[in-house]
Amino acid sequence: MSDLQTQLPTDTWICASWQEYEQAIAILEEALRRSREINQSEVGAWLLSQFQQKEA
Repeated sequence: MSDLQTQLPTDTWICASWQEYEQAIAILEEALRRSREINQSEVGAWLLSQFQQKEA
């Protein structure tokens, strides 16, 4: 196990591939864009729903 792996908390969300990293970044970029246009609580709810869909 590498030093990085031993330093990560056990509840850290770890992506299995670069594609998953890219998808997560795209979701975060969209959340940032939305945060400039709509209420922060709506953005938070949207963001949470995106990551819940990803887990399903």
